[in-house]
Order: sequence, then structure tokens, then C-alpha cells
Amino acid sequence: MVMTPLAAAVAAGFVWGMVTAPSLSVLPAASAGTAPAQSAVATPVTVEPTPARLEPVASPAASPEALVAEDRPAAPTTGNEDWGDDYVDEEWPTDEKGDGCDAPVWPAAAPDADRVLLIGDSLFRNSRASLEESLAADGWVPTVRCWGAKGTDWGVGQVERARELQQLPQTVVLSFGTNDIWWLGISMEDAVDQMMASLGSEREVYWINLWYDQTAYEDLPDPSAPNAILKAKTAEYPNLHIIDFASAFEGLASAGVDVAWTDGVHLNETANQLHTDLILAALG
Repeated sequence: MVMTPLAAAVAAGFVWGMVTAPSLSVLPAASAGTAPAQSAVATPVTVEPTPARLEPVASPAASPEALVAEDRPAAPTTGNEDWGDDYVDEEWPTDEKGDGCDAPVWPAAAPDADRVLLIGDSLFRNSRASLEESLAADGWVPTVRCWGAKGTDWGVGQVERARELQQLPQTVVLSFGTNDIWWLGISMEDAVDQMMASLGSEREVYWINLWYDQTAYEDLPDPSAPNAILKAKTAEYPNLHIIDFASAFEGLASAGVDVAWTDGVHLNETANQLHTDLILAALG
């Protein structure tokens, strides 16, 4: 999928360790109701080493035109007799509380296909259809393992299950942390260490940082502290890259774009699309 020049600049500017964010001063003003692909703001972020498969973007920030995603070939048609069959995890549990995702599918694909595994909580559950469609259009073969109200302890189990099935690709995207620090009692530092120990150093890991309305519930902690831990952990784990959803959300909200929550934690349609666009930009 090729995003518009401005949408690419929006998304690409909020991935720590990859690019420098565009400045508000060079972007057109946004009005309420504008889709996230049309506006972006953020303060500059530090450029750190990029993963080997990505082309680094020089500082100062590249022009929006330079950040447009390259055309990728369409995702391979699944079920092709030369590639075998799609695999549905037979051990995926039955959803009895309405929190779960459908069973994850490992699509049949050419041996050299660009696969990505996405593991997360209800934020992935709520945007799963858009994630799969957008990633496939951009040339990726995605598999999503998600379940609402879960934390990194559950996520580590998904990593191990994927490894058992030989379904752990070189690229992994994570959406965890809110449940960990809110009511599961896991610190962000422990959550990152636990997950990175399971994933190892041989694959590129993209972790979406946290943003929610702290006043929506009594016990929600300030997300800035766990986000600072996430960012600091990139020095300890060179293959860990943080997708800065928090800054992107706040930047667009300040510009008048209708990014918001439905309940203080889960995202409205515009914010869900921003979530997806940032992942696409990070993966390049």
C-alpha cells in the first residue's frame, strides 16, 4: 500500500531509532474530523541505529515525498498448491468472555515472502481486520495473535507457541503494556525483559508505546513513565524499536484531528487507523 506523502511523513516520524519526526511548523493546519493520514505533528526525536533491513533516513528530516512507502508486490495468494495450505492454530482457545480474537492464521506463502507476526491485546483485536488488509496490500504476509485484557506474560506464551509451530518470523510487532502496569502488576521493565528474552536477538522487534486517558479509570498510571522505560530499553536491546504512538496521537489531537478513545483506553476509528499507519511506516 502506498500512503500519501503526508501520511507517510506522519507515520514515519514516530518510530524511535529510525527517523526524525517532521516539525509542526512545516505542516498544514488540520481541522477536526480530518483523517490521520492528512496531518502530523511531533517534536524531533533522536536518530539511533536502524535495523539492517531498513534504509536509514538522514537528519534533518527527509521531505514527505521521500518518505512515501515504496510499491511492494501484492501479497501472494494463499492456498496455492505450490505453497501448501494456510495453517490455523488448533490449540487456540474458545472465546467465552468476548475478549478474544479469531484463531490466528499462518497464511500459505512463497518461501521468501516477507512475513510479520503481530502479538497484542485488545488494541490489536479492535484493529485486526485493518492491520491484516493494510499489511497484505503493502506486500507483507501477516499473522495476528491477539486477545483482550492480556499482558506480556501471555504474549511470551504466544511467542513460544509460534516457535513450536515454526511460525516465528524475522519481524515481530508488539502491543502490550497497558494491562501489565494497570492491573496485572508487571512493571514495564520486567515486561520488556521477559519478552525480549523470549524473542532473542536474531529478529527485529517493534513495540508500540502506550497512550490512554489517565482519568478514565481510577487506577491508570501515568503512561509517560513506562514509555520512558521502553525507550531506554532500546539501548539494552539493539533489535528493539519503539513506535511512538503516544507522540503521534498527541500531535494530531493538538492539531485538531479527531483522534480519541471510545472509553479512555480503546481507540476510535481515526486513532485505530493511525495505529495501523504507524506500523506500516515502521516496517517500511
